[in-house]
Amino acid sequence: MDKLIVLILSLIANGLIIHFSSWILKHYRYESIQSIHQGIIPRLGGISIYLGFLVSIFISASITQNFIVKISLALLPIFLVSLREDLKHDVRPIYRLLVAILSALIMVYFFGTLKNIDLPFLPAIVNSSIFLTLLTLLAFTSITHAFNIIDGLNGLAV
Repeated sequence: MDKLIVLILSLIANGLIIHFSSWILKHYRYESIQSIHQGIIPRLGGISIYLGFLVSIFISASITQNFIVKISLALLPIFLVSLREDLKHDVRPIYRLLVAILSALIMVYFFGTLKNIDLPFLPAIVNSSIFLTLLTLLAFTSITHAFNIIDGLNGLAV
């Protein structure tokens, strides 16, 4: 039942974004050389992803308030920088990358890193705390930018 509520609320959020996008983007003119869209496409899909995520963790009975606060704080920097980029187009890629790493560092601080990697060769290196921290940061940052690439090309991350 929780999943159905999240789906319905996510659809409502997407519908509201689409409905009000012409008002929100009244003076929005952005042309991109890598764009495959025709016409003006609102780059606001991240809002519905973040809202859907927040709704899902708030209505889940198994998640504590402490977890909600931690995960929301960890994701807030990348959400805000991405939203600014979507609206203003003035955030350089290196800054987005650094903020994604910052969000990943906050996640590592709150929740820790990967616990171990079961590779028979080089176990001392791959299970060291430095390697596991770097791998966790790389994984979080890679997923963040993979969603950004998918959404930037065709808007299908939502």
